[in-house]
Amino acid sequence: AAIRAIRESMLALAVSRGDSGSADADASVDETSPPKSTSFRSGDAGDSGVRLAESRVEPGAPVVFRTREAREASPERLDLNRMGLRECCLLEGEHRLRLLNYQGNRIARVSRLESVKNLVFLDLTENALESLEGVEACPHLRVLLVGKNKLRTLGRALASLPKLDVLDARENGIDAVGDAAVVFGAAAASVRVLNLAGNALRETGDLRGMRNTHELDLRRNRIARLSESCLPESLRRCFLSANPLASRDALAVVRIAVSERFWPSRTRTSVMRTPVVFAGCVNQSRSADALVCGGS
Repeated sequence: AAIRAIRESMLALAVSRGDSGSADADASVDETSPPKSTSFRSGDAGDSGVRLAESRVEPGAPVVFRTREAREASPERLDLNRMGLRECCLLEGEHRLRLLNYQGNRIARVSRLESVKNLVFLDLTENALESLEGVEACPHLRVLLVGKNKLRTLGRALASLPKLDVLDARENGIDAVGDAAVVFGAAAASVRVLNLAGNALRETGDLRGMRNTHELDLRRNRIARLSESCLPESLRRCFLSANPLASRDALAVVRIAVSERFWPSRTRTSVMRTPVVFAGCVNQSRSADALVCGGS
């Protein structure tokens, strides 16, 4: 729910805010001479104005262009979701683009983002990504959605995203995070929401370097215990349901780290679908299926 709310707010923000540095650089499309047609599955949905063809510059590569009317109607947003794409497209005349949606394709590698460096929102949910290498081409990214892919690690690409606010990497196969200061680099000071639910984590790694993280989602992993020094000092909400937590002591670090800073004296604890339930620092809403540490 938090990710959905943040996603919608970032969509509204990016659409409402123009990019003064790129507006004049918008290139027009020569509609009288479009790129050569190919067998790529078309993303044209009636009045969408989106065309998919093969690039003349990079033979075999998909290129997306929009009619001038379609681009002017929504110059900062482009939806290429569920078009059967196996790779990222070359984007014609999209210098003002700030929101790019590739959700529900079969993309295995992040590429061809150099022409849209002003992106603040990139959705690659439900693809076939095995690496995040390539996202560093967009240093202004604030929201990166890469859930439901084939990631085993976060790699080092995030270290080049100093403005990243939300990272949703749920439902991959990530088995370790490692040292946050190394993995997140410049983003360690900016990431506010980190979603790692539905992965294969047995431990959180050292997240102390995440200096501004308020919400951490670790549901549906394989975490049996939490290290005393594993959590960000800024943490306000931590979701831990459906983990094989071994004992009451496994959650003591959460109680100590969070309750004294963010909670009133009267609180209650509930851990759903988790072997451990104890009284302390956690509040459960009616719809939540998680251990929540921090304010609502």
